[in-house]
Amino acid sequence: YTLSLHDAFPIMATGDSYTNVKKMVSGYNDFAKQLGATTTEVSAGASDWLRQGKSIAETNKLIQDSMVLSKVANVSSEDATQYLTAMMKGYRKAADEVSSINDSLTSIDLAAAVDAGGLADATSRVAATADLAGVSLNKLLGYEAAVGEASQESMSVIGNSFKTIFSRMADIKSDKLELIDEDGTIETISDVETVLKNVGIELRSSTNEFRGFDDVLDDTAKKWKNLSSVQRAAVSKAFAGQRQANRFQLLMENYDTALAYEKIANESSGTAMQKFNDAYLNSIEAKQKSLQASFEGLSVNLISRDSIGGILDATQALVEFLDKTNLLKGALA
Repeated sequence: YTLSLHDAFPIMATGDSYTNVKKMVSGYNDFAKQLGATTTEVSAGASDWLRQGKSIAETNKLIQDSMVLSKVANVSSEDATQYLTAMMKGYRKAADEVSSINDSLTSIDLAAAVDAGGLADATSRVAATADLAGVSLNKLLGYEAAVGEASQESMSVIGNSFKTIFSRMADIKSDKLELIDEDGTIETISDVETVLKNVGIELRSSTNEFRGFDDVLDDTAKKWKNLSSVQRAAVSKAFAGQRQANRFQLLMENYDTALAYEKIANESSGTAMQKFNDAYLNSIEAKQKSLQASFEGLSVNLISRDSIGGILDATQALVEFLDKTNLLKGALA
């Protein structure tokens, strides 16, 4: 395993000098030891955020959020950054609001039969269209968790399903004359609205103003138990199209559960960091990576670039030797 500043933190991300980047990486090395991560993980995350135009202050905050999500959701730091980026942009969140996203994901992970990584994946796929449809982040997480738990399908599939449903509602809001379903079926907006009006569901608050989609779904869920099977099928197809109708029905049938998960997310402040501290920082992985970060700190602060590769190669050889001969296990015993 070799580390160079060029590998760990591309200078192109900041356009800065090697000396200044070295100082930044030294700071990230301290950060890595605190977070139970490697300098490579932390600095690569910093590079990703800086490439998006974030300031140094914003980047330092977002690095921690990425690493916390990575560890509590058991996903790579790259995936954690990708998920958080999509959710930030989709819901137009500022850097200081991202920790609340982690809290929401973690709290539902602890309560539902879905995991934070899957929820983050699903939400990253649908965040922008959900926001346009007027569905809050925590309500979306509740929807996804309820349907994912009931169906036991891949959360990426659930995310794409909601993206289709919300895109359909966005088409209705934009007053398109026709809706083209995933199977090529063409419907008119007037037909969709007629189906919903027949069971007392209003999409509009006035002739020219559409209601928030979450309010419409709340009303639909209240009426759901009193609808016939034929009406339920028609309403599901009106909202979701033919291919996603079954998942829409699952949402309606588990809507109380979805609202319960939304409430949990709304009351989740501090959950992610608590789980990170309790479940990760005391783990063998965290201590191992902190030790690795200590070696990386030596390479960054004391050793020339030309010497780094050889020293870390020798360190890896020592670790492999200990592993293969079980010497460390024997010493611990």
